[in-house]
Amino acid sequence: MGTRHKSPGVPGFLQKYVDHQVFIEPADATSVKDLRKIGEKYKIDGIVNVGGGFASRAESPVPHLEGYFNMLVAHFRVAEEWKVNRLMFSSTGGVYLGLPGPVNEEQPIPLPSPYPLLSYQKIVELASSEFGKKTGISSVSVRLMGMFGPWQDPAFPSLPLRLVHAAVSGTPTELDEVFLAGTEDEVDLRYIKDMARALA
Repeated sequence: MGTRHKSPGVPGFLQKYVDHQVFIEPADATSVKDLRKIGEKYKIDGIVNVGGGFASRAESPVPHLEGYFNMLVAHFRVAEEWKVNRLMFSSTGGVYLGLPGPVNEEQPIPLPSPYPLLSYQKIVELASSEFGKKTGISSVSVRLMGMFGPWQDPAFPSLPLRLVHAAVSGTPTELDEVFLAGTEDEVDLRYIKDMARALA
């Protein structure tokens, strides 16, 4: 089952599965009350949160942080109440920015971040880890990157993804202001549906 917040429609690629394989419920991921309503309707044994960042036009970082903190608290509360087997949060491979050479998940990552979103993702990772240690619930963060597939933004500034888009669409490759464009850069690419299966 999945949730939606502001958008009332069901994405076209889910349409044929809705109501017999996939159930979509309205919920604000930062609201314990909304999430509890889902738990009253379905037996939930695992939670996968792949929500994006919390947008705000405010100059202050407080609205962004409040969104992340409220989301964490809401998910931690219902995960304990429902006694789920696993709680999973999406993070990003961007947390490795600033580290030299090849990196892996065992390598310590730096706390300073070049972008606010990366700082918030690191907060989620740390909080998730501490929650898992205290509760015994498997709580993990998956550092997603290198995905391609339908509805991908062709303007996303990743060279590998732009190459995939150009190959599929038969259009010239736009190489302005891309990252992962150096000869020493390497990245694994994954088809989005394969990534979704792995997360599930």
